Amino acid sequence: MPSEVRLYLEGPSLTDPSRLALGTLARLLSQLEDVLRTYAQETGTLSGEEEPLASLVRLEKGSVGMVLQVSPTLDIDRLTSARWNELPPQTHDSLYALSKMLLNRDLSLLIKTRRMREPAPWIGAQNPVPQRRQAERIEDVLTLYGKVIRLGGVTPKVDIRVGGTEYHIQASEEELKTLEREGLLYKTVGLKVKAVLQRKGNRWQPETETLQLLEVLPYKGNPAEGIRQLAELTAEDWKGVDPKEFVRSLRG
Repeated sequence: MPSEVRLYLEGPSLTDPSRLALGTLARLLSQLEDVLRTYAQETGTLSGEEEPLASLVRLEKGSVGMVLQVSPTLDIDRLTSARWNELPPQTHDSLYALSKMLLNRDLSLLIKTRRMREPAPWIGAQNPVPQRRQAERIEDVLTLYGKVIRLGGVTPKVDIRVGGTEYHIQASEEELKTLEREGLLYKTVGLKVKAVLQRKGNRWQPETETLQLLEVLPYKGNPAEGIRQLAELTAEDWKGVDPKEFVRSLRG
């Protein structure tokens, strides 16, 4: 059964429907339809049926009131909660466009759903939708140490397992031939790769489709060199320690 939603369009110059130009109403309803359709697509609730996602039942006086019937497949409470960061990205962008249109006309949309006692500001001048923050991305060079588990494919690539994670790294056919010739399949190697990293919380994670092979680094460790590099990283803890003497002491 469709849900009934009431929207109230308010602004200093808007007192009743006779003050609302048809063009403004048409643009408002068109962008509202775009919001609902985008939301349905991103949440997987868009059906192939002819039934509309929402329909305008009537206009009311006072603040311009619009009574809508909304498809029960839509989680309208989530969409209208104003918790913008919890909405799918394209839905957020559609709401931002609608909010910007209202702001330019000093208008606000208030909303009242079946769970609300009184209308509350939703979007527009009284409650602007913030522009969605774009994901932070940087390009960098990484070194991945792991086991080569596959070479080749329809798209030339090297598949490497690092711990419990697999990375699919783009490579040229010549690079793949070199890896095969050197017998590095199922061997542990170091791969220097170019990647785009995206910030997620407090961590930077590589976008897997951007990984591109730059250089193969055979995984042959030099213990003394490893201790020297560790000393550089840990500074005071290794101050005065001679790497060669320390490795010699470990070997007995």
